[in-house]
Amino acid sequence: MKKIALVVGVYLMIALPVLASGLEATDFEEFQNNDNYKFQESDSEGDQLLETAVDSDSAKVRNAVAEKKQEMETARLKMKKSDQEIYRSQNNVNEAAAALREIANFSGSLGERISALASEFENSLEKTIPAEQKIKAGWRITKAILGGEKKSAMSLLQTVSENQSRARELINIKSTAELSDSMNQLVDEQIQKIESENERLNALAEKEIKNKGFFGWIINLFKK
Repeated sequence: MKKIALVVGVYLMIALPVLASGLEATDFEEFQNNDNYKFQESDSEGDQLLETAVDSDSAKVRNAVAEKKQEMETARLKMKKSDQEIYRSQNNVNEAAAALREIANFSGSLGERISALASEFENSLEKTIPAEQKIKAGWRITKAILGGEKKSAMSLLQTVSENQSRARELINIKSTAELSDSMNQLVDEQIQKIESENERLNALAEKEIKNKGFFGWIINLFKK
């Protein structure tokens, strides 16, 4: 019996530290894994909060622009029919300017220049709208005889060229500004609106300039 007790005692002396060591290692690994999980979970939650904040900023811009668009549409519908069509298209630039002014609030140090460009786009409407009105107001028979409204067309081309330069500057600013993906998308949308309207007005002006009228045709005939 003494020999058996001695053997059991020796076995326990050897086995217990090993078992204890194994349990401690397992417990530590579990703690470490749980701790890592908590850190990963915390990082994930932080990213989600950041994305939510960014989405909230872009939502604010879109909401502000939607309100501005509604105001412009209400005013447009009170105009005479000929002007309604002109403002329907040119309000795209006005809408883009409103969006850029809101985007400027989330653009850091470049926000001031974006806001200035927004004002310049908005002010350009004071030239492009009257020019288009004059071009479209002329009698067809008068244009057929005398030719197109060249002065208004040239003014329109000049302003379109200036707006195109502003659009290029906006593209350059976008490439250097640290904007979120959703804000970059908003800027792209405004650039597209401005460039589309530039193309429309440019085509309108060029067509007007090419219209020489009957007298212009006669004069060109004698020049040959």
